[in-house]
Amino acid sequence: MRKGKVERWIKNMEKGIFVEFVGISPHPITGDFSQPLDFAFFIEKGEIKEALKRVMIGGNFLDLLSKLKDISEDGRDFPGNPSPYLLIEEIQVSGEE
Repeated sequence: MRKGKVERWIKNMEKGIFVEFVGISPHPITGDFSQPLDFAFFIEKGEIKEALKRVMIGGNFLDLLSKLKDISEDGRDFPGNPSPYLLIEEIQVSGEE
């Protein structure tokens, strides 16, 4: 559920991607990862426009943490795993247009 801080992030975003859920499993030694996004949406001018298909993110987990700009108070609650939303700038995205 998107509410509070996350809605403000979206409203202030010129272009971006909202990911409802993703589980990243980085390589244990290098920290590199590549992960398909199953629940991702394109954001343009502060509005969610469309669902994205066949999209992946990739990079290095430690680099990803250095690009973390904010953490929401709200989020999703998976059994035994409450998960806030994260605002991350400049992540590598690949896919088709």
